[in-house]
Amino acid sequence: VKRYPPAHVITGGLLTTATGFGLTVFLAPASPPLLVATMLGMVSLGAGMALALSNDIIMSSVRPERAGQAAATSETAYEVGTTLGTAVLGGLLVSWYTRASSTGAGALGLPADLLDRASSTLAEALIVAGEVGGGTGSLLLAAAKEAFTEAATVT
Repeated sequence: VKRYPPAHVITGGLLTTATGFGLTVFLAPASPPLLVATMLGMVSLGAGMALALSNDIIMSSVRPERAGQAAATSETAYEVGTTLGTAVLGGLLVSWYTRASSTGAGALGLPADLLDRASSTLAEALIVAGEVGGGTGSLLLAAAKEAFTEAATVT
């Protein structure tokens, strides 16, 4: 880190993370595990670079008697950001999945109660597909998987 300015290392880390996340839009259910691992590795490497150095900067910029407060503030900011990010992206994923699965499964002519259950979560769609069985169950399963993949790709 002494060779490069901290701002460059943090920026490089964030760009590496963003690139790893950005490349995930090209993933498909049949993508090779090595490709998925590479993208997740980019996310982890970049985040590690940015987070470790930013925490080091925070801790080295305060007087020793304020180190506990600085560490707590840094950790709280990280936890709040992670929680909000999970809540927002999770909410978007559920919303997108519900819309996409309602559209896909709606074409199967299922009764409203089964359609509502199937479009609530992927796990529930798997249960409903098993209950319906046959060709309709297989089509429902395929529609639910497609809706989830679409929702995960978008978010």
